Amino acid sequence: LALALGGAAAAWAADGGEAGSDWFQPWVDFNCGVIAGIDGVVGSAGLAIILYTILIKALTYPLTQPALRTTALLQLVVPQSELITKNYPDNENARNSQLRRLYAKVGVDPGSAFLPILVQLPIFIGLFRAIGQLARESAHFKEPFLWIPSLAGPVAAGNPSLDWLLKSQSAERFIPLVGWDDATMYLVLPAIVVISQFVTQSFSTVYSSKDDEGASLLFPIFVGISTLVSPAGLGLYWVTNNLISSGQMALVQKQTFDELPEYKRARDDFFKELAEKSDDGVRYTRVSPFMKGEDVSAPTPAALEEGDDREDVL
Repeated sequence: LALALGGAAAAWAADGGEAGSDWFQPWVDFNCGVIAGIDGVVGSAGLAIILYTILIKALTYPLTQPALRTTALLQLVVPQSELITKNYPDNENARNSQLRRLYAKVGVDPGSAFLPILVQLPIFIGLFRAIGQLARESAHFKEPFLWIPSLAGPVAAGNPSLDWLLKSQSAERFIPLVGWDDATMYLVLPAIVVISQFVTQSFSTVYSSKDDEGASLLFPIFVGISTLVSPAGLGLYWVTNNLISSGQMALVQKQTFDELPEYKRARDDFFKELAEKSDDGVRYTRVSPFMKGEDVSAPTPAALEEGDDREDVL
């Protein structure tokens, strides 16, 4: 859900339109003013984007922490939830009942993740559109930053296009409209954005099988393409946001796993045995009490139904 909402928000944010075109504009203007103010102090539009993104992530952390903790808890009980799903494939009521009991025992509240996401959307959209607006209007955004030729390039905000890369400035031989040197430098940022998005997803994904790998590629590719057709300042924001999000998720994940060491050990054994699974479906390890065809580090249906409260069962 977070990725879907993020994708929709990114599309709207990137196509926000000209200043004053909608009711959201005052919030966009406020963000523009703050970024411009930071720029006036530090003397760098790129550094202003990074610092403001850090500030926003710090201020919104109390809102995001419950959602991050819910994700971490869901990651922690993957062995148990997978076995419940396997043992009740055709009994949805029993499956949901056991999952609710498991979630209640470790303190998972799936609903706690939705409100923080909805609250953050206006913040994200306002910041994203503010950067696009400044790329159109601020002279500082047209200056280079690190290896990036211009934070306002290679395309104008609100006019997504790959012409800068696909069209030639010469009829005799292909030379990108921005030249080979600048084109190469501009391409580095989308590559970093895609990599950082994969890292962020790796922290936030509860559990994915090989069948889910294709779907997990879609959002990073979407973000990478969006970066290619947007001002580089937006890509700089996205990388900074991803790195901070990954750090926050890693912190909450460690805290949560440390609180429930028995579940952490079960989770480690589960993924270790998945990695060591042989071609015939037998998981061979010295510590596994399970035989061929059985799942690891998870409660049995009987234990679940009997309501066993031991830490090594649930």
